[in-house]
Amino acid sequence: FKNRYDVALGGNRAPMGIYLHASWLHTHGKEFKRWAEEVLAAYDDVHFVTNYQLLEWMSNPVPSSQYSRAGFCKELEPECFPPPAVEGGCGYGSFDPETCACRCTPPWHGRQCMDYEPTLVVGTDTESTSPAPQGSATPASPDDAESTTTTETT
Repeated sequence: FKNRYDVALGGNRAPMGIYLHASWLHTHGKEFKRWAEEVLAAYDDVHFVTNYQLLEWMSNPVPSSQYSRAGFCKELEPECFPPPAVEGGCGYGSFDPETCACRCTPPWHGRQCMDYEPTLVVGTDTESTSPAPQGSATPASPDDAESTTTTETT
């Protein structure tokens, strides 16, 4: 990013798009955050904005001195990322960024949500899309089938 940024800063100063993927941020998030903080500290006229915020500014441009950074990204949790897919991701659930944890899909609960181990279908080279979970796949009661359990990520 630094090289692209230096070129953009010395050029026509058109907006420079930064498109990131969660898996890249999982590995490089701290370095990216450090770079972004350095840029923001060094330049008063540089802003990190969403595409929507850029379009809003283009519709109603204001000088950089009047553009407020306040209110943007106040509650980001930069250390909160989904579990890597290579480690199984959330397996039998989905990642909830508000709780920074996996939300299990019944009948799986607790650590079973994270214990996703794809199995090979006999006679093929493809993974099964619905591997059997570790432990019991049957809910203890009908109420358990309706509840979701949040597990901690490591």
